[in-house]
Amino acid sequence: MDVSVLDSNSLDKKVIILKNIINEVLNKMIPVGSSFITDVVCSLIPKQRDDRITDFLKELSAQFDSYQQKVDNLEKWINLIKENSCQLHLLELGFQFAVETDSNFLHHCYAYYIFNNINNKSMDDIQREKVFKVIAELNEYEIVH
Repeated sequence: MDVSVLDSNSLDKKVIILKNIINEVLNKMIPVGSSFITDVVCSLIPKQRDDRITDFLKELSAQFDSYQQKVDNLEKWINLIKENSCQLHLLELGFQFAVETDSNFLHHCYAYYIFNNINNKSMDDIQREKVFKVIAELNEYEIVH
């Protein structure tokens, strides 16, 4: 989210002016409770600065929650790798093949393959290495189509 939306804008200035005008008029008509009525009227106007700050804080909170989920998932994933040497070998193969290419797309393919096969105990190391070699030989067009 762009933080510049939190700056005052013309709507904020109009609301301040409106609030002052309503407050002055109501003070003359109803001396008691006029500020309460003014606040109620002004709170009905959407997308004021307070609303934008609240939206920003919600978005920021969601990002932190998402980050924490990623950290938790990474910890679980690392623990899975520690449990089995075959899984560690799969990760080593991924690093080995990733170093040999500068293609971000192939890096994505290797990471995807590792992530989705970390629990696959039916493949041996030779089969896993063959899959990495096949991915390395394909180009982006062949993989996508």
